[in-house]
Amino acid sequence: MRSPDENGALDRASDLLDEGRPEEALAELAKAPHDDPDRALVEALAHLDLGDLERARTALAMAREALPDEDPDLLFVGAELALAEWRPDAARMALEHLTRSDPSASAWSRLALCHDLADEFDAAQACLARAHDLDPEGCPLPLRLSAADFDATLHDAVQRLPDDARAAIERVRIVVEPMPFAALAPREEPASVAPDVLGLFVGATTHDLADDVSAELPPTIYLFQRNLERMASGREALEEEIRITLWHEVAHFLGWDEDGVDALGLA
Repeated sequence: MRSPDENGALDRASDLLDEGRPEEALAELAKAPHDDPDRALVEALAHLDLGDLERARTALAMAREALPDEDPDLLFVGAELALAEWRPDAARMALEHLTRSDPSASAWSRLALCHDLADEFDAAQACLARAHDLDPEGCPLPLRLSAADFDATLHDAVQRLPDDARAAIERVRIVVEPMPFAALAPREEPASVAPDVLGLFVGATTHDLADDVSAELPPTIYLFQRNLERMASGREALEEEIRITLWHEVAHFLGWDEDGVDALGLA
């Protein structure tokens, strides 16, 4: 039997997590009973948001000791950990079980991601349709662009860059892929590249190039079309998401860290 959330700490932590504030969620969890499996599940999700897979695994293991294997929340968090570890097949198995036993819009949406990662785009679209049926407002059906339309939108985003940034990225390859792939994730830190990432910069920055630092990879910006499409509810929103993602990755090429990129106000 699950413990009652007597002081509301779990609810507050879950809300903070939904708001993208995992550090504050972890602080709130300190007020919840340490032997509560629900606390362990929320803790695991918070550590996943922070990219700390080891602590996420520890928290999930605690929950598994107290909950049955078919528990819906346990299945969902286990799938999230498997995705962060770039084990989409394991995530898919857990989510398929979940959608049979306790279907939810979030479960169908994440199962769609697993199909997308396997290039099973029709199956992914069917899962997104199921998610939309359960939560039309929270899970709008994505707009799909043709390759030509996407390239035209990307070209417009490049043209809207500041002159110095546009000149700088003449040295950068811009590659559009349907989805990210495991080879892009560092083996020692797989969570640094999430399966639902929108864009990614790899290779030497302008600072590296100026210092004549050798690099195995040429400067490359990846944009992941299906993830971008999934994030937007219409054409205007998708065009803006492409622009923001491109600018974000250009800023990394220019040598900005995440804090610096956030300070640019691109979101």
